[in-house]
Formats: sequence, C-alpha cells, structure tokens
Amino acid sequence: MIPVLQQAIREVERLESRRYESLLLLDPTSPGRLPSDVTQAVGRNVGRGSKVCWCRLASRNPLQPSLEFVSRSETAMLHSRLPAALNIPAVQDVPPVFRINATLYLWRRDYLIDAPVAPFASGAPHRLLIVPEDRAIHIR
Repeated sequence: MIPVLQQAIREVERLESRRYESLLLLDPTSPGRLPSDVTQAVGRNVGRGSKVCWCRLASRNPLQPSLEFVSRSETAMLHSRLPAALNIPAVQDVPPVFRINATLYLWRRDYLIDAPVAPFASGAPHRLLIVPEDRAIHIR
C-alpha cells in the first residue's frame, strides 16, 4: 500500500501544482470507523511520523499470565503458550498491549514520501489513536 500512496500523492501534487501536508487513508474494510475518529486524528498533530488507529487488547492481552497451553500435535507434550522468561507475578502488572487496525491511517506527507514499504515493522515513530476493540473491525 505504501508505494501506491507515495505514487498517488506525487501524481496529485503534480496535477494540481500544489503540495499537501498530509494524507489520510480511510480503509473501506473498516466499517466501525466513526466521524469522530477522523476528527480526533486530524485534530491532533501527527508529528514526524504517522498516526494510526490501534485498539487496546483488554480482553486478550497476550502478555497476561494464563494457564493456556499448546501442542504441536495431538500426541505431543503440552507447552506453555508464554515464554518462561516472561515472569509477571500479578495480572495488574501486565503492560497494556495494542494491535493495529485499519480504521484510519494519517501520514505527514514528508514522512510518507520516504517511508519504508513496511513502516510499522521499521520502528518508525507512530502515534496512537485508540479506538474501542468492538469498533476495530477489519473485513478481509
């Protein structure tokens, strides 16, 4: 998607002989988005990177200690789903975990032009815009 957006903004700027400050992508596969999500995203400064919607995994935090185990086959031994190194004594000590969703993406133009193909895996700066998990729907 990044190369497509990079080409699109360059072409629109060329055709319109103007330079835009940012690009907002409203993914059509995310029907849970509300107008207030867009207003909130646009109303806050994006900074150097991008602003992306995330939802907090309150009900399925993968860091939360649990008694869940997995097996690679029906006859194999069970193994803890969590690595042994993760030793969190109390549930309230578990840090919040967020996952990206496609509600909206807002990029500063200059960041987008130079963004890597996989900006979320690159460690680039991204600001959180948290939406409730029940609206973080992504139809594939």
